Amino acid sequence: MKKRLLTAVAAIAVLALSAAPAHAAKSCGSLRASGPWGSGVHVTVRVMKGNVGCTEARRLARTLFSGRGRYHDGGYGYNSWWILPGGWTGDGNTGGWVLMNRSRNARIGGSY
Repeated sequence: MKKRLLTAVAAIAVLALSAAPAHAAKSCGSLRASGPWGSGVHVTVRVMKGNVGCTEARRLARTLFSGRGRYHDGGYGYNSWWILPGGWTGDGNTGGWVLMNRSRNARIGGSY
């Protein structure tokens, strides 16, 4: 009886763990960009969530780090962000950056 109960509990635990999909970030390499963050900044690019290809992620990173987006200045860093074409918003701060697209449920980012 104990053996059956243990087997059932183990099977339920395995099913519960396998039901939650693991979303690993996809690395898209790195690039050099010049703009508001400085000249020749080394930027890593990762797709963290959503259906975003590396070509698009790298293009968005280059747009952000070259300062070609529109900047919303809320007066302080915590309420200021960049707005990029296609519904992307985000910012870079203390060595990391992120862009989110709520309509596509997507997020990209990295370090610089």
